[in-house]
Amino acid sequence: MKKTITLLAGLFLIINSFVYGQNTWIQKAIFPGAARYHAVSFAIGNKLYVGTGWNNSSYYNNFYEYDASTDVWTAKANFPGVARYAASAFSIGSKGYVGCGRVGSTYYNDFYEYNPATDTWTTKANFIGTPRHHPIGFSIGNKGYMGLGQDSILRNEMYEYNPSTDVWTQKTNFGGTARHAAVAFVIDSNAYVGCGYIGGTTFTNDFWKYNPVTDVWTQIANYGGNGREHDIGFAIGGLGYVGTGYATTGDTKDFYEYNPIGNVWTQKADFGGTVREGAVGVSIGTSGFVATGWDGSNRKDLWEYTTVAGIEENSNSMVVTIYPNPSNSTITLQSNVDFKNAEIKITNVLGEIEIQKSISSNSIVDVSALAKGIYFMQVKSGKVFLTKKFIKD
Repeated sequence: MKKTITLLAGLFLIINSFVYGQNTWIQKAIFPGAARYHAVSFAIGNKLYVGTGWNNSSYYNNFYEYDASTDVWTAKANFPGVARYAASAFSIGSKGYVGCGRVGSTYYNDFYEYNPATDTWTTKANFIGTPRHHPIGFSIGNKGYMGLGQDSILRNEMYEYNPSTDVWTQKTNFGGTARHAAVAFVIDSNAYVGCGYIGGTTFTNDFWKYNPVTDVWTQIANYGGNGREHDIGFAIGGLGYVGTGYATTGDTKDFYEYNPIGNVWTQKADFGGTVREGAVGVSIGTSGFVATGWDGSNRKDLWEYTTVAGIEENSNSMVVTIYPNPSNSTITLQSNVDFKNAEIKITNVLGEIEIQKSISSNSIVDVSALAKGIYFMQVKSGKVFLTKKFIKD
């Protein structure tokens, strides 16, 4: 029988047992703009930004911010380019970036930077590939990446953007077949790209890993579902998630988790909303968010995906204490039982790993080098998996 997990103030946790493999979709506040699909999204801190897109008759350039901590949407400054759909976006540090896209048969390669601190957009250097629609976009460290997509033909080139110099550089072409409407997520310092439309009536489910240090693409296990386009992807805690999209059987809502350790896809709980394609998806901390899309009509619902990792039931109570919280120098982790082969991983709200090291049951972790903000501490010991939130001040 499963027992209750009780969380006390100060991040003091008494655990008698844990839940196996749960994953949950929760509907959140409705997107306040017009229902749409083929919009773009990016995350900065604990905020989600959604904008552009179309509804089969109107193109949009409005943008909205969602605060995951308050479940509140706020209208922000309009995207400054031509209203469009099928663009691409990513965030680097405290800025968001949007470019490319289409209006009818006109394709674009203009590129813009958004600063949430001032709610302003700045024109940046044009994407150096051909104007195109449905490219992918992602960021790794302090660089952004955009590629694939379609102009008069399907494309497979990849380009790197350096915000400090406002310069684009062509990188090694994508390892698979040229395509548009693929999906991407980032785990640690590698990008994972796959699925998409590859011509005719064919959708693929192959997947590839990109290492930006070596500029090399490596094929990995095929996506767990069937081939598709216009699906969404994000990463949480070292695992990738991909789902929804349009396949030969129509719009879908199945959802899969990718574990790079073992190179394995596992089916998870179906997306909580209706079947759909052309939604947006992004992760904030330990949650993923999916919004808008098309299911035969335009959508404006928002859903949050959370996971609970499972461990074996413990016959003796295990007490874990993390303190102080907030902290500006060190965090002490204490337990009344011994950790075996334990590892600690601290990630920021974008899911990027800041600290990773082996630990013992009673360890002191130096967090003085971290910037001020919210972080998540993951502790793994055998089948034990705990995630704790703390603030660096």
